[in-house]
Amino acid sequence: MTAQDTGIWQTAWLENDLEINNFYREARHKARIRHDEKVFGLRENNQLIALVRIHAKHTYTLLRSLLVAKDARNKGVGHNIITTLTTQLTDCYCLAQPGPALFYQKCGFTLLPSAEYPAGLTDYFARQQRKDPSLVALRFHYVLRRQLNTEQKMSP
Repeated sequence: MTAQDTGIWQTAWLENDLEINNFYREARHKARIRHDEKVFGLRENNQLIALVRIHAKHTYTLLRSLLVAKDARNKGVGHNIITTLTTQLTDCYCLAQPGPALFYQKCGFTLLPSAEYPAGLTDYFARQQRKDPSLVALRFHYVLRRQLNTEQKMSP
C-alpha cells in the first residue's frame, strides 16, 4: 500500500475489503468491493473519509464509483481524491449522471461522444446507458489534460 500525503489528508491504495465494505455500509450505500476492482482511499486522522473504485476492463481503466463520507462533503475531499488518483493514471473512463459529470469535468475529465467510445467499452457503455439513459461517458487523459492546461495558460 503506497500512500501520498496531501496536507491534512493521506491517500493510498486500499487492500482491506472489510474496511471498505464497512465504509459503504456506514454510508448506507449498496455497493460492495468486487474481487476485480482496486480501491483508492483518502483518510483524515487515520479515518477513511472517501474512496474511489476502479476496474480494469479489457485494456481500459474504468472509474466505477466515488463515495465521500457525509460529514466530509463540500470540503474539497472528492476533488482531492480524484485529482490525486488521476496523477497515477494516464487514461481513465467513467459513466456518470449529468450532475456528477460536471464534477468530473472540474477534475479534468472531458465528455466523450459515443463515436469516440473505445472498442472495448462500447458494449458496456451502451448496456449501462440503456439502463439509465441520462448517463454520459467521460474520459480522463493525462497528456490531453496537460495540453489543455498549457493552452489555457497561453490564452490572454
